[in-house]
Amino acid sequence: MLRYEASGQTLRRAFAVFCAISCLAGTARADIAWGVNGHPLVSYPGVSIQRQLDYIVDLGMKSYRVDVPDIRASKRMRPLLDAAKARGIEILPVITPRLDFEKSTPEALEQRAHDLAVAMVRPFKGEIRVWELGNELENYAILQPCEKRDDGSIYDCSFGPAGGTIALDYHGGRWSKVSAVLKGLARGVKAADPAATRAIGTAGWGHVGAFKRLQQDRVPWEITVWHMYGQDPEWALKELDAYGRPIWITEFNAAFGSQKGANVQAQGLVATAKRLKELSKRYRIEAAHVYELLDQTYWAPHHEAYMGLVQLERRGTGWAAGATKPAYAALRELIGPGTPSIIEPVAPPPKITSVRTCSMVPVKGGKSVSATALVTYAYCLVLGRAADGAGLTAYTKRIHDELDVEGLVLELLASDEFQRKFDVDRQTDEAFIVGMHELLLDHVPPDIVRNAALKALAATVGAGGGRTAFVKRLIGSREFRVRHDTLYKPIAKKQTAQALPPPVPEARRHCTPGAVKETNTAREKTLLAYCLVLGRWPDGHGLLAWSDAVKNGLSFDGLLLRLLYSSEFMSRYRIDALTNQDFVTLCYRLLLGRDPDAASHNSYATSLSQGRISRREFYALIIASDEFRQHRDALIAMARSEDKARLPGVSSISRMR
Repeated sequence: MLRYEASGQTLRRAFAVFCAISCLAGTARADIAWGVNGHPLVSYPGVSIQRQLDYIVDLGMKSYRVDVPDIRASKRMRPLLDAAKARGIEILPVITPRLDFEKSTPEALEQRAHDLAVAMVRPFKGEIRVWELGNELENYAILQPCEKRDDGSIYDCSFGPAGGTIALDYHGGRWSKVSAVLKGLARGVKAADPAATRAIGTAGWGHVGAFKRLQQDRVPWEITVWHMYGQDPEWALKELDAYGRPIWITEFNAAFGSQKGANVQAQGLVATAKRLKELSKRYRIEAAHVYELLDQTYWAPHHEAYMGLVQLERRGTGWAAGATKPAYAALRELIGPGTPSIIEPVAPPPKITSVRTCSMVPVKGGKSVSATALVTYAYCLVLGRAADGAGLTAYTKRIHDELDVEGLVLELLASDEFQRKFDVDRQTDEAFIVGMHELLLDHVPPDIVRNAALKALAATVGAGGGRTAFVKRLIGSREFRVRHDTLYKPIAKKQTAQALPPPVPEARRHCTPGAVKETNTAREKTLLAYCLVLGRWPDGHGLLAWSDAVKNGLSFDGLLLRLLYSSEFMSRYRIDALTNQDFVTLCYRLLLGRDPDAASHNSYATSLSQGRISRREFYALIIASDEFRQHRDALIAMARSEDKARLPGVSSISRMR
């Protein structure tokens, strides 16, 4: 039976703890409830909550421990909690308050912690069973060399930080602040949800002395928390077990994760998990959480970049989940042996090849080459296709004015199109070296060349620019120059730019946008949006439905975008069949009432062709522009000046409102 101060509350508290544990762990002492740590509220950019939870289900785990530093983060917890419930996963939130320990008094810290806990816990009353309070807060109070202990003695100046094994290993002044925060959090949790269970603990290592201080300060907790990274915990578990509370290992992993090798991590994790299963027969170990789900690659070379079970890979300017590591498979087999995986393996990136759908026609002899032919050749060489109109126009101008051959090839290699086509960020250095030789020189490099390049790239890890420097050397080589002599021919004199051919799409309307005199009401906004985008007035049902949507918060810009996405608009102008150049022209005519100037036309069409913006993003860009708002206001002003202007069918529409 658990030991508590107030005998009248013993049964209720024991029952609350039992519920929290049994819901997570199943029948008591049957097995450890396995879980994993993650940072879905504050980190893991590019990896959806759903994807993270699918990994947890696949691993056979039942709990996701997540850090919640502030109210903003806690407000993002609702979709996480709902998605986790749907998969049978418990969320274990860790309140990690961002408090100023140095400048604040213990009293102020306790009150702030209390208020934070109340604000965080109250919205989830009855839904989240266990809250962990603080994360390794005792580290702040660990005694440092030459500091005075509570008994007046001086901690040896020749030692490092104290081991934390006894109560005197913590600085009294700093501990008073740690204790105050934990008291405040504990009080706040109970005030917001009396049925909630509170878990408190330390960083592991030798920090058992902190629990003695917690007991002395009468800090209430129901679950004892411990962390472990490689060391055998039995000596500590003996002491922790004496406090009469169940023990949760809320962080464990092989020391340094996969920094010393992915297989080393897998072996260490499995050994630790097996040891915990063995120890759970003698001590009250109810749950254990691996640290952590995903590598935090962006922190390299810090160890956080290597602690995950799943790789996190750079994709263009963002991040995405990569391959699972050996530790993932090893733990999965330990927890749920023989079950088929629901996670599709991450396919390797495509091989960089010289397969092309175009022809690189060389210019013979010492003749000059037109800028158009040079750009066309470079497009075919790098992207494997003919140059599109916008790209051809823009690069032809730049070749004349500012860009050399090396710059042109490097820009095409760095383009979103090339990067996505071959998933360049996921290419190993060796695959990248071989692929670049095949693409630019049309052969596989000899071993001696490949090994030298690998060595050079390895020397630039973390410094950046290694692959760019390698490609520059290839482009600057005599072999590249001889093989692609066309790129180095004299450029013919610049020809007078020809006017753009008349654009194909025409704005077709059976209404007059200028007939809408005001846009103060939902009805008027709907009328104007329909006429601008669909070229007609809305029918009665359309007017009612969209007017209601506007009344319920849909903005005018949002309404325009919905209509631009509609199947009627897509079909009316055959949007999918339009070139990017014609698409830009159509948008200008519909929304701005004019044709685009040549510079804007080329710039936007190029951005669309290279994937820098999508067509939907282009719609939003135009609608958000000052020019669009001025055009809209001008139409309304024109309507006001026409005293007798009337909208077709207004009387019948009005009767249907």
